[in-house]
Amino acid sequence: MIFSCIIYSLFGYVMYFLGTQGAHNYALIGKKTVFWTVSNVLIILFFSVISGLRYNVGVDYPTYYKIFTNLQNGFAPSESIEPLFVYISQLWVKLGAGHFMYFAFWAFLQVFFVYYGLKKHQYLYPFIGLLIFLGPHYLSWMNGIRQSIVACVFVWACHFIIDRKFIKYCIAIIICSFMHKSAIILLPLYFLPNVDYFKGKFTWIAVLIACAIIGQTGIVQNYMNFIGQYLSFIGYDNYSQSFDNIMENSVDRAFGPRRILMLIIEILIIWFSSDMKSYYKDKFLLFSYNMFIIYACLSELLSNTNFLFTRPLLYFLPFVLICSAFLLVYLKNRYGMLSRKPIFLFALLISCIYTFAAVAAVANDPNSSTLFKFIF
Repeated sequence: MIFSCIIYSLFGYVMYFLGTQGAHNYALIGKKTVFWTVSNVLIILFFSVISGLRYNVGVDYPTYYKIFTNLQNGFAPSESIEPLFVYISQLWVKLGAGHFMYFAFWAFLQVFFVYYGLKKHQYLYPFIGLLIFLGPHYLSWMNGIRQSIVACVFVWACHFIIDRKFIKYCIAIIICSFMHKSAIILLPLYFLPNVDYFKGKFTWIAVLIACAIIGQTGIVQNYMNFIGQYLSFIGYDNYSQSFDNIMENSVDRAFGPRRILMLIIEILIIWFSSDMKSYYKDKFLLFSYNMFIIYACLSELLSNTNFLFTRPLLYFLPFVLICSAFLLVYLKNRYGMLSRKPIFLFALLISCIYTFAAVAAVANDPNSSTLFKFIF
């Protein structure tokens, strides 16, 4: 437990330090979108290397390890796996790469598309790197690698929505669908105008809290059961049985420390949302905030349903990371040197203890995929 806390803290600090260099260079060159700087290259290399060196970190690690090993031994991949993922995996096998390079490559895609998608907002880099490791994001990325890659690509591709570049957005999402089929659900977002839908901090804090309460009561599950009954009533008994089986496998997520931490940071983002919109005057922040609200409310509302209902929301989780970074930069610049500095420090603390809470929750299980372990 202590080792994992130290490792995650060290990784977060390195990413933060390298991010400060990138932000400093960004300011020195007049905020031009120069991405390939030494510090940014080091960020990508560092993240890729340590992710390639990890062992059994992330629930899906054994699955991906087995897929790659089977390919090395000449076994045909499962037909259910998307072709682009299979093609890239087979390419690494042909190149004679080991597991380190294989996992490092997928991590490279994740970190590259997030940072490249934020190349016009490099002042966020310090907190982005810190929160990746000390917030819920790194473990999420390592738990569902293919979908997380698509979610990171979406951070970059969403600029095509903001800039109204339909063809480029469609091409990006269609390519992503060959990495994870569910990416196709992102296509309709292009037709969602980038306007301020979620005005009123008190209203949306109330909605968020209501979603959290309702998600814990079982009301959503009860209403979903009516779907199975309706399918049976109209003669689709096979579909009804399948839906009932899905609902029987619903998860039961306790409202523990990690969910409380997430709820607090979400409330803080909403509380300062109007101030941030006025401060930044940024279309990307507006889009990110809209995606953040969708994730925050629906993840709470559907928290105790089957993962099939909550898994698509992972495409919006990176915008929690982005909005948290926007918040911390805003609070640091606005209050960091004033008597109201505790507001910034409180937000920073809440944002950076999720991983420690996750590690503490599995402290008695040395084989947990949450604890960081190296391949050596």
